[in-house]
Amino acid sequence: MRRLLTFLLSSLLLGALFAPQVATSADGTTPRSPSVARGRQLFMTVGCVHCHGSEGQGSNAGLRLAPEPLPAEAIAAFIRATNTQMPTYSAAVLSDADVADIAAYLRSIKPAQSADAIPALKALKAAP
Repeated sequence: MRRLLTFLLSSLLLGALFAPQVATSADGTTPRSPSVARGRQLFMTVGCVHCHGSEGQGSNAGLRLAPEPLPAEAIAAFIRATNTQMPTYSAAVLSDADVADIAAYLRSIKPAQSADAIPALKALKAAP
């Protein structure tokens, strides 16, 4: 049974990876672009920040989500059917548009600079 569940969840996630990311307006009918600002606000208020960090960097309690997050559909599939310690978030709690906004926020996070790009660290590295 566990293998079947793993297979089904994996298939769902793989299918979601190739689905287009589209958010809809509040009335649920008009397509709209996901909002980075709204996604950040949701990420901070629905609990994501507590385990995944304010920049999606991850912690002992939650995986790294940024700077290269999964597509919104894959995130939605995972949070709606997770079998981890993470709580599930139904569509009534986080709509598909909400998840698209959160994914847009995570995509907006830039990768950390390398040590060589930070003058003080570069100087330390070059010192004998």
